Order: sequence, then C-alpha cells, then structure tokens
Amino acid sequence: MEEKLSNPPEEISVNLVLTGNGAKRYHFVMSILSSIYPELNEEEVHKYLLRSGVERELERITNIWNQYD
Repeated sequence: MEEKLSNPPEEISVNLVLTGNGAKRYHFVMSILSSIYPELNEEEVHKYLLRSGVERELERITNIWNQYD
C-alpha cells in the first residue's frame, strides 16, 4: 500500500460498463451536468463526475481516519 501511494501514476485509463440503476443514475446526472455546464464536452463531464466521486470518497476516508486520530 505504501509503495502504491508513493508512486502514483501520471495517467489512468478507465473503461467501465454501468447497468441497471447505476446506468440510469449516471445518465440522469450526466444530462443535468451537461445542461448546467454547456461549455464542457461529454468527455469533460465524464471526467468531472469521476473526479467528484473520487473527492467525495477521499473526504469520507479522511473523516473516518480523523475519528481514530
């Protein structure tokens, strides 16, 4: 774990398939974000959504970590 954290990659390629409710929710949020940010293309909205999820998870991890600190 320590090695992975000390050597982060410069780039990560993500290819995933969402189905069912996950696909519906993703499409719903993508549609709203595309309307709110018309200056962003579809790929940029996908990246934004992925990054915001990563940030939210980092915040959760930090909160849990701080409870035991």
